[in-house]
Amino acid sequence: MRYKTITEYIYLQDRTTYIINIPEFSELIDICIPYMNTIKLLYSYNIESNQKKSINLMIVDSTIEDFEVPEFYKYVKSCLVTEPQLSMSSTSNNLNMHVVNNSNYFHIFVYEIPTIAEVRDKKIEEII
Repeated sequence: MRYKTITEYIYLQDRTTYIINIPEFSELIDICIPYMNTIKLLYSYNIESNQKKSINLMIVDSTIEDFEVPEFYKYVKSCLVTEPQLSMSSTSNNLNMHVVNNSNYFHIFVYEIPTIAEVRDKKIEEII
């Protein structure tokens, strides 16, 4: 079993769907948002395939208390994203600077669209 990480640069805004392609017959292991506007996916695979399957990600800001997720999307996890920002203030003779950590929670939902070959193999396994 082999593992691979994909880093995608995205614009985090409320309830936006992102599409990321990974090889067919691979399995999504983990998703994280290490810092704002960046998402990392870890997946496993046995063989590298030229055929791709789509992973649809929906990321929701946790400040929204009541929201709806489209059918077939599954909750994966919530991520805390901390982004340091420099805050400055000045008086007549002094300049004060300090770092402020802005933290946000994001909920991640996933809808995986299998390829035709994956659907075929699953049906064969069900029959056997």
